[in-house]
Amino acid sequence: MFFVLFAISRFLLYNESQVTAAPLLSAANGTLYNTTEEVSCTCTDPCNLRTIWDIVWGSAATIFLCTWIAIHPNIPAPTDPWLVITFRRVRLWIYALLVPEMVIFWAMRQWIAARTISQRYRDRGWTQTHGFFIQMGGFMLYEGDSPVHILSVTEFEDLVQKGEIEFPDISEQEIKDKSKGDMISKGIVVLQTSWFIIQCIARAFQKLAITELELVTLSFCALNGLMYYLWWNKPLDVCCTVRLSGTEKNTNTIKPNAMRVPEFYTYQTDHPHLTHRIRMISGAAAMGFGGIHCIAWSFHFPSHIDQLLWRISASIITGSSALVTIAVVGQARALNDKWENWFKEYTREDDSAYQTVQWTKFLPHI
Repeated sequence: MFFVLFAISRFLLYNESQVTAAPLLSAANGTLYNTTEEVSCTCTDPCNLRTIWDIVWGSAATIFLCTWIAIHPNIPAPTDPWLVITFRRVRLWIYALLVPEMVIFWAMRQWIAARTISQRYRDRGWTQTHGFFIQMGGFMLYEGDSPVHILSVTEFEDLVQKGEIEFPDISEQEIKDKSKGDMISKGIVVLQTSWFIIQCIARAFQKLAITELELVTLSFCALNGLMYYLWWNKPLDVCCTVRLSGTEKNTNTIKPNAMRVPEFYTYQTDHPHLTHRIRMISGAAAMGFGGIHCIAWSFHFPSHIDQLLWRISASIITGSSALVTIAVVGQARALNDKWENWFKEYTREDDSAYQTVQWTKFLPHI
């Protein structure tokens, strides 16, 4: 968020203080000309030039796509008014601007859990979309015609095993029908962000200047690609739950009489290795997010103070993410050493467990 506001404000204030009209950027040599002075442009096509507002509008629209539209919120409670739902969506949008790596961490946890759930109920026709749907709070327990509370994944499995509720007969197509987003709408967002990335790469190859605002947008595009990969099969903006009839047992693992799951709810899988892997990938994504900002380390800034603030902020983001990733890798190695020591305890009496098969002994020879 700091980089977005910093880039926009400095970009606009600096140019407004220097010129009385929008500057022209030469597509031939990347030189920025002041329109208050005589411009000697070597371009044959003036349509290849762009204004300040072209840059601001393109970057702002792309950042909006990467934050507001790319977020897949959980299902609201049936009694939530539209104002509360909108406020909750705005809050998620602010999270995506301030700490996008946290949203990536949430999406990755849900993706891992959705795969685990779909594999568990594969024989019942469940897919990854079902795994996302139940984590969003897609199944509501009803007693008669009255809703009791939302079903968490743990309580759902417990009630199904005890036969107190029937296993829901809902197909992937029926869940997707509840979604406000489909492959086309999601594909448009991916194409827009991909096109922005291609433009930045092309400008770099042609040695044309890339503004700080575009660099900030580029970092959001990179995280957006990972986010859409993780949430591609997750329904978007679902408002209604699936009704499951049963009797209240006060076994809800979320909270009593909860009508929706928490904002960042995910099913806790019993795989410590996957948990560490998620943290490592999220830390690497955060490092990449900060690393893209470090590209502007030697860019031209209006003042030395602006350049120093940019360098400090980029270093903090990248450095803190690197420290977290190193700590997680250390925990993962300690966990691996623990399992290795446990294995050695059970195999130390027979060292042949570490020997490979010598296949030549099975072949007849003289």
